Amino acid sequence: MKRKVILFAALLLPLFVLAQSNLGKADDKKTDDFVHENYFGGFTPEEFQLYKDAAKAGDVDAQYNVGYCYENGEGVEQNYSEAAKWYRKAAEQGLSAAQHGLGFLYAYGQGVKENWTEAAKWFSKAAEQGYGLSIFAMGACYEDGNGVPQNFVEAAKYYRKAVDKNVVEAYEALGRFYYIGGGVPQNYEEAVKLFAKGAALRNPNAQYYLGLCYHFGNGIKADTTEAVKLYLLSAEQGFAPAQNELGNFYLTDPTHKDYKKALEWLNKAVAQDLPDAFFNMALCYEEGWGVEQNLKTAVEWNRKAALAGDAEAITKMGIAYEEGKGVEQNMTDAVKWYLKGAELGNSDAQTNYAKCLLQGNGITQNYTEAIKWLEKAVAQKNPIAINNLGFCYLNGFGVTADLEKAEQYFQKAADMGYELAKENLKMLK
Repeated sequence: MKRKVILFAALLLPLFVLAQSNLGKADDKKTDDFVHENYFGGFTPEEFQLYKDAAKAGDVDAQYNVGYCYENGEGVEQNYSEAAKWYRKAAEQGLSAAQHGLGFLYAYGQGVKENWTEAAKWFSKAAEQGYGLSIFAMGACYEDGNGVPQNFVEAAKYYRKAVDKNVVEAYEALGRFYYIGGGVPQNYEEAVKLFAKGAALRNPNAQYYLGLCYHFGNGIKADTTEAVKLYLLSAEQGFAPAQNELGNFYLTDPTHKDYKKALEWLNKAVAQDLPDAFFNMALCYEEGWGVEQNLKTAVEWNRKAALAGDAEAITKMGIAYEEGKGVEQNMTDAVKWYLKGAELGNSDAQTNYAKCLLQGNGITQNYTEAIKWLEKAVAQKNPIAINNLGFCYLNGFGVTADLEKAEQYFQKAADMGYELAKENLKMLK
């Protein structure tokens, strides 16, 4: 089943969500009092007017508070342009909370034209003053290359600083880096510690990733029951990858199969446009899991995932067009999908695209190009590609014929359990 292990630069997901505090806290006691006094009830129009009068007189904290009210529609009609105007006034006077607020508006194009360079500039100014949310935001900017050159080492440094400031989202972010070795050496145990701290603070992302650690025994003893509990905590907060993972669990776990529950969770993830969930819905219709089997519907779900850039779904679109399952057979379209998947690094797509080049099926025959793509797939230890490269050495397709190399490749693929390679070895004996 399809699962997203890490939401990284493409991914992944988004790709990230900046944390604009609902408290909107500024730097000194005056602003803190304003925020805390109104925490439960919001701001009345009368209170808003008092702060606007002070803001017009140049009071920096009042300028921030007016920006906050306009951004959140408290005491006044929501107006992002006015929010940006008042945040800027306070930001230019050096108020870190206002600098963060202005950066946030630039990041999302609210009240100003989206501009990540400007967003990163203001986040950086606030981060230099120790403003936790901006420190985290700078980590996210460096992770995704938004407004600054992508740099995982710098991202990890900022995330560590944000963790030290107890920014909740930072525990999950730094944990992810330790999980995959992004910007820091891979360390599952350290990842688990960070995810656990974030999960204890009810961060849904951290709950999900801690669930993955329990599920696969990475950095902690495997415990499926604990993993499902964490997925559920995250999913109930609306985190789509956790909803998708619960769908996976109820579709595939031998002792907990429940197609009805699986579809309930997958539908929640689908409603949030999660490509992995599209892919899994396609599998449900392809296999008839909890729904009537329908290959055409399966292809349409798979197409949604493919159009969202999912390399595995793209490859399956190629297979559908090659085999004529759920769509009319069309090798030209199959080749187009295989090439897209191959360029995204999917080894199955690389193998299938190379096969089309070898056969001249849907594309002009080109042995040299076929070898190039087979070698890419072989580097990823794809057994079919390894067998097919052996076939090329056996017959001299795009390479100098070499029986010894052919046998070596067949043996590698056979050792990986690929039956056709075993048959090819027998033929060489």
